[in-house]
Amino acid sequence: CTALAVRYRDGVGVEQNVDKAATLFKSACMRGDQDACVGVAIAYDRGEGLPRDPERAEGLMQGLCDDGHAEACVVLAY
Repeated sequence: CTALAVRYRDGVGVEQNVDKAATLFKSACMRGDQDACVGVAIAYDRGEGLPRDPERAEGLMQGLCDDGHAEACVVLAY
C-alpha cells in the first residue's frame, strides 16, 4: 500500500491523486507500517489529502522518531 500511495502522491505511473494517496497511507499506517505513517504526517503537514495540521504532523513525526524511525528524525530536523 505504501509504495502505491507514494505513486499516487507523486503522480508516478498513475494520475496524481493526493486524496487516494492519503487514504492508502492511513490504511497502511493503521496496520503498523511506519513508512506509511511518515506519509500521513507529511500529508497533514502539506494539507494534501488531509486537512492541513502541522502540529499533528509534528506529533506523528516525533512519535516515529522516538521509536527509532530515521526518516522521521531527519524530517523533524528540518
